[in-house]
Amino acid sequence: LHPKTFANLQYLKTLDLSNNKLEEFPQISNKIEVNVLYINHNNIKKIISYNFVQMPKLTKLLMGKNQIDEIHVDAFVSLSILEELDLSTNMLSSLPEGWAESLVSLKYLNLSNNKFTSLEYLSLTSALPIMEIYLMMNPLEYLNVRYFEDLPQNLTIHLIN
Repeated sequence: LHPKTFANLQYLKTLDLSNNKLEEFPQISNKIEVNVLYINHNNIKKIISYNFVQMPKLTKLLMGKNQIDEIHVDAFVSLSILEELDLSTNMLSSLPEGWAESLVSLKYLNLSNNKFTSLEYLSLTSALPIMEIYLMMNPLEYLNVRYFEDLPQNLTIHLIN
């Protein structure tokens, strides 16, 4: 997609780019204020640093059913009002330490159907306002009870379908 594809759509709030063959995130003009971005079922393999710097108004980002196996630590740095992040059905086995530091409004995180073998590889802290994490269909090998001490107190973790 050309960076100016949506440039004249300053009132565009929801953008659905699902079911395409995108291999990287499109660069979208910062003149539009997209709140919801669907980019499910594409061929995206990694999320690089500052990928969403042009979309600081995102509250919902859905990237399920891609082939994402790598997320850079600064990938979500500009998404301070993001509330919902869906990374389900990808190839993730770990997340870099500090990856969620700027996600100060995140409430729902879907990591179902990935390759996580331990909760420690999520790199989450109690500072996050997360209320629900979905981890169904991951090959979790063990659960270290100590890890739960570092998570928010009112958090619900969904491990079973």
